[in-house]
Amino acid sequence: LIDEIIHNPTKNYVINGDAGTGKTVLLTHLVANILKEKKNSRVAVVVQPNWEATANEIFKIYGMNSSYLTITTSTKLIMSQDEFDLIVVDESHKLSRNYSKQHPTFNKVYEIPKFSKCNSHLEILQLLGKQIILMYDILQAIRPCNVTRQMFANLTSGYEKKFLTTQFRIQAPAGKNYTS
Repeated sequence: LIDEIIHNPTKNYVINGDAGTGKTVLLTHLVANILKEKKNSRVAVVVQPNWEATANEIFKIYGMNSSYLTITTSTKLIMSQDEFDLIVVDESHKLSRNYSKQHPTFNKVYEIPKFSKCNSHLEILQLLGKQIILMYDILQAIRPCNVTRQMFANLTSGYEKKFLTTQFRIQAPAGKNYTS
């Protein structure tokens, strides 16, 4: 799957999978391979706010601290208005839509003139990236302000859909208290 994505830079993908099927592991390996094989590609990894610092540290520890790599939240990425060769979104089911009952910073992106007609962060990310890879779990959309299933289906209608079905868990080493 990594090779397929790398060798089809104009094709967008939705990687569907339940919790524990390896979406985030696939994401990190994909980004590592792209940084290695396509050294001048601008890559953005979109993560949830509570995982931003951890993701930056993980990528840095494993030597993926290239100046061509940006790891941030969807709101920060959109506010920067930077364009990328590849945008990979972890937990894309949690991307926000234009919704009045959420933290105001999420809706600030729609005040940017070129994004004012957009209805979701996903729609804007599609304008900023040449290739989009979305890690998606339909069962994990939990907030009313998340992109709805119908919006997601409409916005990704032309995407290649892939499915991860095997649970992928690792045992923590002795003395550690984390899982995959």
